[in-house]
Amino acid sequence: MNKRPIIAQLVALAFFVGGCFGQGVVDPMKKALEKYPDLGKAGTTLHTKFIALYQDAKKNDPASLQDPNWPAILAEKAAALVSKADAALTPTVPPAVAASRPAMSGGWKSYPLTPAVPPAVAPPPPQDDPGPPGQATITGAFGKKLGDVFDPASAIGKGALTDGTPMYQFQPDKPFRSFTSYYVLITPTSHLIYAIWGIGPCENAESGEKEQALLMELLEKKYGPKDADDVFKGFRDHLNKTQSITQGGRYVMTQVPHAFQNQTVEVRYVSSGLSKTAEIERLKSEGKKVDASGL
Repeated sequence: MNKRPIIAQLVALAFFVGGCFGQGVVDPMKKALEKYPDLGKAGTTLHTKFIALYQDAKKNDPASLQDPNWPAILAEKAAALVSKADAALTPTVPPAVAASRPAMSGGWKSYPLTPAVPPAVAPPPPQDDPGPPGQATITGAFGKKLGDVFDPASAIGKGALTDGTPMYQFQPDKPFRSFTSYYVLITPTSHLIYAIWGIGPCENAESGEKEQALLMELLEKKYGPKDADDVFKGFRDHLNKTQSITQGGRYVMTQVPHAFQNQTVEVRYVSSGLSKTAEIERLKSEGKKVDASGL
């Protein structure tokens, strides 16, 4: 989604609030990130708890954000909530089972029972989180599903992002009125779909934003409430009027990209996990093409 690294965004948030309530906020945020690295990782339980506490404080107790140490305070509260939740979910190991385990340095170690994975059997890949109760799970759109294999030879057209990433055009099973062109982005070697795009023209930014409002209304009814508009979005996201709905490792976003001509409205369905797989495959493939002996 062209978002800045989450750690930089957290510090940017502290800087923004610091500009309103005092510049001393930035240093506590950095210290909180050093103490709790997961705080800077989008999708982790700690990150999610921190965001929820921040939003609650912003809505119900804005005065608390005047304290320069609010990042550290919220980080500690979030860590305590996560620790409490983990403790509640951790089963007690029966004494007979614990006694049968080898001693660890510093004493016996108690941990949840998990079935052993045979050496010859690889564990299954992590699954994307389901949507909220009563809401549909983000799986894809226009007849294509995230994670499905797409044959590049079946594309009816081809484009590319500004960084050269190929986009494969397809004919949708179920088109939507806003869009005239449909693309998938796939992992370079395994050809798994990690993003599905719909792009359509509009007369100007204003008409594009009206169509985007309709899209978000329909998407929220299907997938749940959209993400907060004012937290951790970069300048480009604001410029492009980006709005999104996130479910664990997947999200759907709409935007009206800033343009002086050829204005468009867009929707994108993305798997963050498969996006990382695409980059891993790209680096591995490119690495085989170069002579690194001189580095």
